[in-house]
Amino acid sequence: MADPLSISSGVAGLISLGLTLCNGLQTYFSAIKDRDKDIEIATRDLNLLRYNTKILESSASKVGNYYSLAGNGVNMGLKNCESQLKTLEILIEELTSAEGSSGAQQKWRKQKMLIRYPFDQKKLAQLQDQLSKANHTLSTFIQTFNLEVNIGMHNSLQIMDKDMRKNDTAMIDLLSSISTRLNVIGPTVQRTEMEIATLPIRVRDQTMATNNSHPVLNGAVLDDPNAQPISTIDQHQCNSLSEGDLQPRYLRNSNAEHRLYSNLTITECTSGNASPFDVDQDGNNIAHMCLERYITRLTDAEDLQSSGKAIEAMSRLLSYMFDIGVPVTRSNFYGSTILNLAAERYMNLWMLPKLYELATARDPAFCSSEFAHRRTGFRFWSLFVENEYDRFNVWCEYPEISEAVGFQPIFLAVMQKDLLQLEDLLKDSNSLEDILQKDLHERNILHVSCHWAAGLRLLLEYKAVYSVLNATSAFGLSPLDHALLYSKMYCNAPDQWTLCYNCSCFATVKLLLEADCSVTVGWGRPQILKACSLRARMLFFEHLKNRRERLRRSSLANLPAAVLTRYGITIKSLPDATAMVLWDELHKRANDLGQRAVGLTDSLRPHSNVNSLSPESFFSQPHRIEVVELALSYGIQPEDECGVDPFMSRMMLFGNGTLEDLYYAAWLLQHDLEFDFTIGPFRLSAIHGYGKFLGRWIQNFYIRGGGFPATSLCEFNNLLSIICHSEGQSNLPCPCTSGTFNRPLSYLMSGLESPSMFWDGWYVDPNTRGNVRLMAWLVDLIEDPTYCLDVTYVARCAIHILTMKFLDIRHLPGCGSPTTEIKVMAADPEWQEEWAEILDEDRLLLSRLHDLEEEFWKEFEQQDVSIASFLQGHWLRRMKEVGDELDNAISDDHASDLREIGVVLGEDEDVSLKPDSDKLHMTDID
Repeated sequence: MADPLSISSGVAGLISLGLTLCNGLQTYFSAIKDRDKDIEIATRDLNLLRYNTKILESSASKVGNYYSLAGNGVNMGLKNCESQLKTLEILIEELTSAEGSSGAQQKWRKQKMLIRYPFDQKKLAQLQDQLSKANHTLSTFIQTFNLEVNIGMHNSLQIMDKDMRKNDTAMIDLLSSISTRLNVIGPTVQRTEMEIATLPIRVRDQTMATNNSHPVLNGAVLDDPNAQPISTIDQHQCNSLSEGDLQPRYLRNSNAEHRLYSNLTITECTSGNASPFDVDQDGNNIAHMCLERYITRLTDAEDLQSSGKAIEAMSRLLSYMFDIGVPVTRSNFYGSTILNLAAERYMNLWMLPKLYELATARDPAFCSSEFAHRRTGFRFWSLFVENEYDRFNVWCEYPEISEAVGFQPIFLAVMQKDLLQLEDLLKDSNSLEDILQKDLHERNILHVSCHWAAGLRLLLEYKAVYSVLNATSAFGLSPLDHALLYSKMYCNAPDQWTLCYNCSCFATVKLLLEADCSVTVGWGRPQILKACSLRARMLFFEHLKNRRERLRRSSLANLPAAVLTRYGITIKSLPDATAMVLWDELHKRANDLGQRAVGLTDSLRPHSNVNSLSPESFFSQPHRIEVVELALSYGIQPEDECGVDPFMSRMMLFGNGTLEDLYYAAWLLQHDLEFDFTIGPFRLSAIHGYGKFLGRWIQNFYIRGGGFPATSLCEFNNLLSIICHSEGQSNLPCPCTSGTFNRPLSYLMSGLESPSMFWDGWYVDPNTRGNVRLMAWLVDLIEDPTYCLDVTYVARCAIHILTMKFLDIRHLPGCGSPTTEIKVMAADPEWQEEWAEILDEDRLLLSRLHDLEEEFWKEFEQQDVSIASFLQGHWLRRMKEVGDELDNAISDDHASDLREIGVVLGEDEDVSLKPDSDKLHMTDID
């Protein structure tokens, strides 16, 4: 590129020289001006030289800045022109040489030039020739420069023309879109204007009709012979009900806020300022908000979903909003449309086709935002039921929707099972990048292809896919998990416990396992293995054993003998819970020696939960008995392994109230596992955990509608007998199981509490009677002579647990968690501080609990009744009195202080918070 500075300096020198020569020639021609015919040509050339020089002078500063190619030509022309002008300078010096500068000398010089002219004609011819050459040189590169400038201007004009055409197109599209929207909105605006115009008439007619109906309504009431006037007392009771006196305190305290919110809403909606185009802070209009609330209500209403009533009601709602002018299909500030509401959560995918059909029919210009590969941020952990998992098939069944929301071509090819299209895409190097993408559910291409063996086989031929072989979706599921769930959907066996024949349900499972994917245990594994086909389950255990054997071989080859001895690793052992420990140890070695040297690959990863607090076994979570029996046939069994806490201390028994949980807990008792251990400073044993589990199981079984568990269940009786006869004593500081209430029997009664059965403050609500009946049933059962229990201890435990719950005394965080988790919490200073604060805040209630327990115990000793009768009689009556005392009217000063800090005590003048007596029915007490 030409340097602008060098061009400018070169042109400046040339111009200076040219002007000097022009002045010299002018002087010479002036002296011989009488020879006009002889010098006519020379004078014309001189004027041309002067003109060209002035052009250079005006253009010199612009050449290099804008036209680099012309600038290079100027540089070359300058060098040539400079030599011509130098020659011309010598000729001028010869023609105009003179001595002195006085007036006489100047006159003599002119005379001399005239006298010498005949002798200088030859030099004049040379001068004319040099002038002609100089002019030709200057003219040539000036023309070249002009050509370059013209071409540059042409290019600039072309660019300007192109930009103007684009702007014209964009403007035409914008005007067309505005015109279309105006055409759509126009009829709605006209209808709205007509309705507004007729609104006063309709209001007047409605008012007259309402006034006329009052006598009819009053007459209908008075003409009823069975109608009875309402007494003053009954009216007061009805008013009390309407004013919310029976509501819990926390609800009454929120009434003022609710009334204020309702009043503001009514004011806004009746002010005439509301508009169909109103949006909230996120840009959601009324259609978005109504649809989201509607979807939330219908999530679990499977009967309405299957009957089509739900989707029909939703269509009518959105159609009405279209009619009144709401921009239903418009996106919010984050680019989300109504389709996002149905697509981002898998449980709502059933309504996606109808929503898409409605949106495109009512708004032909609707363009759904491309969100197929945009992560939603939602993560789910409970997608393990096959009748829910098949909802993902909507993307395959409606390819037009999948394409509209922006799925990449490689995803579309897999969804449609188009093998030829998939082959063509994989040959394109650009499509290989799409393999690593994830959709809105965070599924990669292997997740999506788990329902199509041919496509999955083709994908596994490319190394790029192996980087996502073990990646998890938003549901915490790997491609193998997806394939396992699909296996049951495509199996021809009558159920998942029967072996299928001539069936390819396990094909994708086999492909992934043979590709050396990881085979893990952890959260969700029981549900997945329960839902998959039997052949797929057998393949899973075959490869789980294979991965554990390879992990054992790698450990024996790379880990120190001390580590192997600590964890009991031998050539015959099959690591279960210790697999996590070995994996960590091998990783440490791999950091020093390298992955290849250690032989460690991601396929050997034993666990899917990287945040697990302790090593987990395959058996740490409840499984179906059919699943664990199959695991035993592959040599995988529950056992106490060296170097880790006992198996039962890590066992997570949830007590969900299903018979499967009960059967699994009883199944573990049949194995040679340690139950009498004590872990950590709290000395918790497996039987304490079983006590809490069985209490929760009884409670949840009762809530689920199963009533009281059948005492004929041998599994239930075995667990209950072990818990009741255990003498193990813990040291957990939680009020429910501290002090003398530290045996497994107390843990059993504590487990009867459930988050779904709370007392409301000091109130005894209907659920209280249910809990008392449940406790009474349990103590009646264990008072049986076959259990040979100390009735005194049983009574104390029952009274302690019920009274503690009635007083709303809190459990410590972690109470009821697996023993190993409580052990970790006990060593954490922050948890210790939290526990101490809770116990300190509840110290007055704990003191009241102690006093009431002593009072109840003395009364129980004086009465000759069973524990169940005492709880359903005296205990309930006394606790009602306690509730009245605790909810007695507070002082005016205290009430004033509470109001100052924003507590709403009530609308009436009496600030009593005493509950209604109907909360306890005497029929229940009797």
